[in-house]
Amino acid sequence: MIDKIISRLMRIVLAPLTDPEIIWVSLPLIGSLVLIEIYFGRYKKEELGWNSAISNSLLLCFVGIDLLRRIFDKNHPYLTFPYARFTIALVIILSGIFLLYLNFYHKLPKWLAFTLSSVIPINITAYMATVVIYTSMTIDFITFFSWVLLILIVWGIFQIIHSLEPEAWGD
Repeated sequence: MIDKIISRLMRIVLAPLTDPEIIWVSLPLIGSLVLIEIYFGRYKKEELGWNSAISNSLLLCFVGIDLLRRIFDKNHPYLTFPYARFTIALVIILSGIFLLYLNFYHKLPKWLAFTLSSVIPINITAYMATVVIYTSMTIDFITFFSWVLLILIVWGIFQIIHSLEPEAWGD
């Protein structure tokens, strides 16, 4: 099982290389994730604000809309309606709307809202949904565990980077 998870994880990570259409969605997701994480590593006293949490929620909505565009694109027809993929796109959009509501009205404790709406879980979730829909990847527990593992790996990598990154002076 672990070898299947690792294999699927590698397929997920390398997806933009095997399906170049993914680059248009994945590049902004990866680029913003890296820049924002490096920023918060350098300015350790700063924290995510409610406005950033709202922006991250909107990102899920926008990616979900692109996923619907992909599903209904006449250039990529399905033999049968892709209910599972449609459900994923809908869940991404509804999650974005729900988080937007929670963040806009400050319905959750700040620590929980900022954890759920931080760049790593939001961008990795958007990236995963993009890969699953664009590549027609199998939707199963292997993919789910690969998603969780990818979040943990990216978080771990940035924890190491943050520990090595010099803190800004005077800020």
